[in-house]
This record gives sequence, C-alpha cells and structure tokens, in this order.
Amino acid sequence: MINLTHGIERELIIVIINGKEKKCQKNLSIKLLLDELNLSSQRLALELNGEIVPRSELDNTFLADKDKIEIISAIGGG
Repeated sequence: MINLTHGIERELIIVIINGKEKKCQKNLSIKLLLDELNLSSQRLALELNGEIVPRSELDNTFLADKDKIEIISAIGGG
C-alpha cells in the first residue's frame, strides 16, 4: 500500500495491537509506535509475535506487516 503525503511516498503496513488493526509506516520502531500512542512514558510490558521485548530494545526493534503486538500497562494500587 502506498500513501502520498505532501509529495512524499510512504509505504504503510498493518500491525495488530491488542487485537485491533492499525496502519503504520513501514520500518517504524516500537519506540516510535509507543510515542504515537502516547504510551512511551508509561510502565508497560510489550510482546511482539509472542516474544517479550525488553525496554532497552524498543528503539532497535522495527515493525513488519502483520506483526502482532500485545501491550500491557502496569496499574498501581494498594
């Protein structure tokens, strides 16, 4: 799928986040995805295609078409 935005050609992919499809830019890092979703500052666990991704690897892990992502936010309580 090709998207033309202001004369710039970008290829889009579809990823599944917590069971819902989302269109994303190809080669987007998980870190940038979390920024887009306003989740980068939250405490969370992230699984990509069944594998836990450590926070230290979020910048170096890139999305591909049909990737399945599960995001679990930590909720404080007492």
